[in-house]
Amino acid sequence: VVRVLNNIGKIKNQFFYCGIANTKLYCNLFCDGSIVELDANTGTMRQLNTTVISEPDCWSNGGMDYLYVDGKIYIVENRRKKIACYDIRHDECNFYELAGKWYTLAVPNYTLATIFKDNIYIFPRFDKEIMIFSLTDNCMQDSLYLSIDNVSVPSNDMLEEDPISAAIFSNAKRLGENVFLTCDALKKIVVFNFRDRCILYKDYPMGLEQCVDFIIKDDILYFLSFYGDVY
Repeated sequence: VVRVLNNIGKIKNQFFYCGIANTKLYCNLFCDGSIVELDANTGTMRQLNTTVISEPDCWSNGGMDYLYVDGKIYIVENRRKKIACYDIRHDECNFYELAGKWYTLAVPNYTLATIFKDNIYIFPRFDKEIMIFSLTDNCMQDSLYLSIDNVSVPSNDMLEEDPISAAIFSNAKRLGENVFLTCDALKKIVVFNFRDRCILYKDYPMGLEQCVDFIIKDDILYFLSFYGDVY
């Protein structure tokens, strides 16, 4: 594992996240957006041509989700400021502006990026805005906003003290045409439906306080709590 020191002396990963797209593993360099591709079948690794997004001020803070469609890989920057597009066939990379609000560099500012029809939906972590990026026009569309009461955007003090606990939504997963978001403040699961663009609420399992992560298997949700319990 390669690690570097940032300007305040803290250790952080060279590669923030990795993801599988088109049966290959991709890693995005935290600092400049460079992308490494690993082919598990052949055991070969190569540095992709990401000159455009590696230029100053073009990319920052890595990317979490890797989305593959029509020979292209899309990576949403963790700050929600930009989205990178790498064309596998032509070995070319470009980026587009998202202009989303970012709150902290400590964790990704979104919980999930996923493709539905011809759009990339970017689900929030610290606010209620669902950002929508058009794959047809390569630009932002009008955002959607989750109508959720009794939760608010965290203050700067909360973000600085504990950005994980300050999040409105701690995690998100997709199952078919639904996205499930965990909201610790309400002890509820918020379910967003792509087709109807409506939301439903489901209560947390009894005893679950803080959801660290969850998975979906055979239409059943399994939750991991902060204390290591599974619900």
